[in-house]
Amino acid sequence: MCHATDYAAATNPNHQAGGFPTSCETCHSTSAWQGANFDHSSWRLTGAHAGATCAECHTGGMYQGTPTDCAACHIAAYNSTSDPNHQTSGFPTNCEQCHTTIMWDGALFSHTSWPLTGAHLGTSCAQCHTGGVYQGTPTDCASCHIAEYNGTSDPNHTAAGFPTTCQTCHTTTMWDGATFNHSSWPLTGSHAAADCAQCHTGGVFQGTPTDCASCHLSDYNTTSDPNHQAAGFPTSCQTCHNTNTWNGATFNHSFPITTGKHKNYDCSDCHLVSSDYAQFSCTHCHAHNQSEMQQKHDEENVQNYVWSSPACYACHPDGKDD
Repeated sequence: MCHATDYAAATNPNHQAGGFPTSCETCHSTSAWQGANFDHSSWRLTGAHAGATCAECHTGGMYQGTPTDCAACHIAAYNSTSDPNHQTSGFPTNCEQCHTTIMWDGALFSHTSWPLTGAHLGTSCAQCHTGGVYQGTPTDCASCHIAEYNGTSDPNHTAAGFPTTCQTCHTTTMWDGATFNHSSWPLTGSHAAADCAQCHTGGVFQGTPTDCASCHLSDYNTTSDPNHQAAGFPTSCQTCHNTNTWNGATFNHSFPITTGKHKNYDCSDCHLVSSDYAQFSCTHCHAHNQSEMQQKHDEENVQNYVWSSPACYACHPDGKDD
């Protein structure tokens, strides 16, 4: 009401052209017109922006509607950048992703979309982003390391049919000391200390059989105490053996030999033919008079009684009289 003429006459900056409000107290005090301070909280001035003159951002005396995006003022800097070339690299124009308001140099890109760890952390951008291409750079290991994959000889990855997903065995720290997760066939006991080549002969890794006999058939064939072949033992070694040692094998004997009257019997006590464990004898120990046994079974009304070891086992699988 009193200072409309002052408002209209202001040229530094032109208040009318700049679209300034007529609420003078927004910037001025009652002490003097000079030294007005505008509350720039709607777009805070930090770093190099804090020392800029109004006209550097508000060109042509325009204040209302001044854009707040970086490119509005810095598109020339964006277009002329060559290390790296922002345009050809497809960098976004929201400069604040990498730059601060203090200075252009020392920009830091947040690589959270593909975290840089180990040796990757010390590589230059150009080592991965060849040809100055940043957008669409693949993140799979083979894209950068296929030469290492093809040149590996211990073991030969190509011949062995290893996958190109290097992270399956390797870390980003170094190539050496790769560790394969053998969970598909757990390595326990003596297997845990075995070298890869002991099981994966000829450098073949894919399709390696997991049955015992594939590696241990010669052990099976040469065993004499007892002779596994002659005795007709199965080649599923895990039935009796564990992965720690061959010695001390334990057979799951359905007929009780750890309890009762047959406790601690030796194999040969019942299996008289050492070359065939499928054969066994009950009658050589239980050599009662056949007529007495016949009479006893008749008295107990046992049907179809036969004096033979298989018949004994069929009726007394637990080794007991009843």
